[in-house]
Amino acid sequence: MFAVIAALASLTGCKSRQSASGGGQTYDPRRDRLTLEDCLREIDDPMARALISEAGGWLGTRYVYGGASKQGTDCSGLVMSVFNNVCELKIPRTTRDQVRYCTPVARNKMRPGDLVFFAPGKKEDKVSHVGLYIGQGRMIHASSSRGVMVSGFDSGYWGDRYFTGARVDGAPRAYAALNRGKGGKISLPPAPSLPPVPEDLTASAPVPAPASAGIPDAAPAETSASGALPPAVSIDLLDLLINEKVDSIFSSNFND
Repeated sequence: MFAVIAALASLTGCKSRQSASGGGQTYDPRRDRLTLEDCLREIDDPMARALISEAGGWLGTRYVYGGASKQGTDCSGLVMSVFNNVCELKIPRTTRDQVRYCTPVARNKMRPGDLVFFAPGKKEDKVSHVGLYIGQGRMIHASSSRGVMVSGFDSGYWGDRYFTGARVDGAPRAYAALNRGKGGKISLPPAPSLPPVPEDLTASAPVPAPASAGIPDAAPAETSASGALPPAVSIDLLDLLINEKVDSIFSSNFND
């Protein structure tokens, strides 16, 4: 019993530290804004542009377990809030309910604005993470270690845990009804208003290395002289355990 209490205390302490850090200790959202703008240039669909622009406004929001606001959010809270703000469409709160609510889409048929689900296995009841597809093999999502950010999912950690793409079928009709103008046409959303990117990032900024296959969104691990992982990597490893338990703990509170 003492060992269990000690383990829970260590997880809680880690959780408190990452929440206080504002969603991650090394993440800078400015480079992800450049990626988002690049993806938006390739998107013609007005609803997809609106969804991705809205999600872009959440970049840098810290991760908060069970949150769904710009003061702090988790992955399913981000997705739920984005669809509610853009389409006034209420979708389920948890990732497991969201994947059941949506229509599965093959990877090669996915379109920007679709959702991407991840699981440690192949069973639907093990789905534990969701992101919004923005094109180019990337998603915007709430990472438990760094908050709302852009990540690739065709390889590495997320590639290994990819479960399915999915489409919110009711979203186009809801968006059309909400944005229909007097002439019967859907009004295009304004261009995304993302904060300017400093010149030092637009010139010759080095491209960050891909995420480690075993650690999501983490820089390559360095070891100390004793061979132990540094604190930041240890936190990411504990985040993996937290992510896999999010829905199972909170689903009773968030079910519609």
